[in-house]
Amino acid sequence: MRRALVVDDEELLRSLLEEMLAGAGWAVHVAADAAEALRCARDDRFDVALVDLHLGGPMDGPRLCRALRVAQADVALLLMSGEPDPDAAARAGAQGFVAKPFRMSELLGALERAVGGV
Repeated sequence: MRRALVVDDEELLRSLLEEMLAGAGWAVHVAADAAEALRCARDDRFDVALVDLHLGGPMDGPRLCRALRVAQADVALLLMSGEPDPDAAARAGAQGFVAKPFRMSELLGALERAVGGV
């Protein structure tokens, strides 16, 4: 079973993604901020981290992606945002970018491409 870490400061979106990804066969952990995400990355291994571009707090999505890469060198990284930023993934060292709102099929495809690209 593939393992995903979902990091978003919006509780409703975290819950929805957790439910949807679990229904698609993923083992899912959620984090509300960068500090919680880094704790998860120290305690567990993930195939992919799905990270919001604009996290609240001192660490934004691209900085968190770089920190997650240090914590788990083989984790695939995927950024998401409601604001289009085609260069965000490259700046963060992520495998891809998903624009909100997205269809579940689009998200699952992006996750599979990200995991396959590592």
